[in-house]
Amino acid sequence: MKEYDIMVVGPVSLDHNIDYLGNERKEVGGAVVASGFAAAGSGAKTAIFCKSNAADADVKERFAGVNADLYWAASKATCSIRNQYFTADKEKRACTSMGVCDPFRFEELPQVKTKVYHFAGLVYGDFDGALLAEAAKHGKVGLDVQCMLRHVEPDKCRSCRSCLKVGCPAVSMEEGKAVIDRTVARWLEVKNKELYYIVTMADECISSADTTLACFRGYAECVEGAVEKGVIIGSGVCEAGTIRNTPAMAQAYEMGRKV
Repeated sequence: MKEYDIMVVGPVSLDHNIDYLGNERKEVGGAVVASGFAAAGSGAKTAIFCKSNAADADVKERFAGVNADLYWAASKATCSIRNQYFTADKEKRACTSMGVCDPFRFEELPQVKTKVYHFAGLVYGDFDGALLAEAAKHGKVGLDVQCMLRHVEPDKCRSCRSCLKVGCPAVSMEEGKAVIDRTVARWLEVKNKELYYIVTMADECISSADTTLACFRGYAECVEGAVEKGVIIGSGVCEAGTIRNTPAMAQAYEMGRKV
């Protein structure tokens, strides 16, 4: 039986990457690719196990040159993600699922020994608790947390396309981690609301609030019957209490009286 320092497990993804200028590039990627090359490049004896539909991607070609043993299993569908980037530095994007791989099961894994199982998933459902628990009986377990946070729920999409304009109003990426708006759990119950936007910031340039307001308005496009009633921007405030001596404080008071 072969022995490894680490086995990287996960679905490959057919990525549709669109930059902020609208240029599209299609490539085979996914966490299993990045983690697989990184593990092998570290000098660790590495095995890579991935799944895909053979008609969609040439897995052997994608992993050509990697110093690792490649194992593969068939899936009815191949994971596919559309990444729409909104800035040149690619720090802000909207991710849209275009396909989901079959879930992984422990009995599918190669019959080998490994010190570490690293599960490099992409969306919720790639791995379940039974798989992780069984793997933990045989070695140490690592997990990319993104596959616990990213949920594919097509039945909740209203095709408002706000996610393609300013980034999904429910899910955003901050420092590489998914941040989910807490209102998403009850957003169908939020209707016919009057919305007042109050923004404070240390920057004195009013236009610096544009991105924040765009996100608020992107969310509002998903709220049935939403009406924007007012905007107040308190600029040039950093320390606690300094907002009290600005026009924004009086504006907020007057706006509140009219609600």
